[in-house]
Amino acid sequence: MDPTTKIRNIAFLDPSDPGYRKFVEESRLANMRIRESRGNRAYPDLISEQFELAVREWLKPVGGTEKRILSYERLDRSQKCITRYRELDFVIEDGDCIYIGELKVSSSTSLLRRAYRQLSEAMEVLGRTGKKVRAVLIYINLSHENDRTTVNTFNPDFTKVQFMHRSVNGRAYEFLHLSPVEIFQWACENNFISEGGLLELALEEARNRQSDRASRRDLRSRNVPEAEWPPHLREKKSSGKIYRYGRNSTTESQIAFRLKEALGKRNARISRIGTITAFDHDLGMGEVRTLSSGNLLFRTESFGPEPSIQPERGLVIAYERKTVTEEGHFQLMGCRILDGTDDFELLMSLLMLEASPNSPWLTDRKGFLSGGLSREMLKQTTLQIFAGKGEQLFIDAMIRYYDRHLLDDHFVHFCSYIGNIALPLIETDDRDMLEQTLYCHFFANIRPGVLFQVWKHAAFRYIAYTDGVDYEIPKKIILQNREQLDAAHWERIAQYSYANSIQRPT
Repeated sequence: MDPTTKIRNIAFLDPSDPGYRKFVEESRLANMRIRESRGNRAYPDLISEQFELAVREWLKPVGGTEKRILSYERLDRSQKCITRYRELDFVIEDGDCIYIGELKVSSSTSLLRRAYRQLSEAMEVLGRTGKKVRAVLIYINLSHENDRTTVNTFNPDFTKVQFMHRSVNGRAYEFLHLSPVEIFQWACENNFISEGGLLELALEEARNRQSDRASRRDLRSRNVPEAEWPPHLREKKSSGKIYRYGRNSTTESQIAFRLKEALGKRNARISRIGTITAFDHDLGMGEVRTLSSGNLLFRTESFGPEPSIQPERGLVIAYERKTVTEEGHFQLMGCRILDGTDDFELLMSLLMLEASPNSPWLTDRKGFLSGGLSREMLKQTTLQIFAGKGEQLFIDAMIRYYDRHLLDDHFVHFCSYIGNIALPLIETDDRDMLEQTLYCHFFANIRPGVLFQVWKHAAFRYIAYTDGVDYEIPKKIILQNREQLDAAHWERIAQYSYANSIQRPT
């Protein structure tokens, strides 16, 4: 979160708070990911709900409170205060210190990264209150039997539990790694858990999953073709089930979007870009391969008194105009090397101007534009702007461009650039987490037009949803964009709950 963002009225609410209930019912954003109906859910998912109830009972004697919904008002760009909510698994109030916690029940540690991110975001908000904030992460490991890492001892007296201390991205966390057996038995004995038979089912499912993962690793290491694997080990295809996408659309100003598009095209015409193909330091003269005018000359003076970086072969530059020399050659003026985050908008405006709505590149995650801006130019400019400057600068630039400049029709194109070009070039300790941080922001700040583009191109991974699965988006969004639908789209819609209420064109 930008430290300059204005936040007020920070408070903790009970989950039954009318404002929060209205928020959940209208926008259905209590969970970041869509889940199947209860009847089809996996046992680990079902038992996690039981563990949440047990943990909250466990924490009551030390100040655990039911007021675990973080509420605050945030000033948006239109200078209006918008109420935001963030659900925490548990909250402990201890004088001038607030303990906020996440509980993860799983056979895989991959969920822990999301927990750290969720806690970090809540800490940033609560840090504005002036109180001490401590983050606690409890991990109940369904694969504890085969885990070689330290498993903490469960004690019914929470004050006697020994936590491990962790630091992630400069933030301190209290970490507790538990076996599910002891806490489950304690919860059953105290009637905090109502479905006593779930544990063995969840553990058996976790064992099967771990065994399958080990078998797949072994088959891959021996280069056995997937077609020859046992059927239950092969990658599962989509079941064909349709899950409802969980966010209502909001009204958007079409005038604002049209104005933004017009300004973007105007700026793209004004801005010019090219790659230095040759430069002679002794002569102070070089050549640039431009996007629209072929190869043109430039001199050191073209960059003004002090260029930020000395011109070199391969660098991408922008220029303002071209003039004719006494010899009759074109020469560039007003040159500058693209090396700041302010230049990212220029790069994207040129890229998006090249992108057409029907570009096959949109459905090819491994490819890129075949003409106009080349892949190498995009890679080079990305390096010039972000190399060695830290991942937070990159995150801020991507989020700022999405929030302020990106047109809805270009969302999938933009995300494909992030995944295929930018992310492999960014220095980071955890590229997957960096990617998911961006996708979760896009989801949390999604617009109806973006949601339609995600649905149209089956690119739900770009908003942190499970890839390869179809989701039912609101009927209103389908109707608003029906002119863009083809026969394949209508076949998808035929499986949705509202299919019979929409007249399909003949």
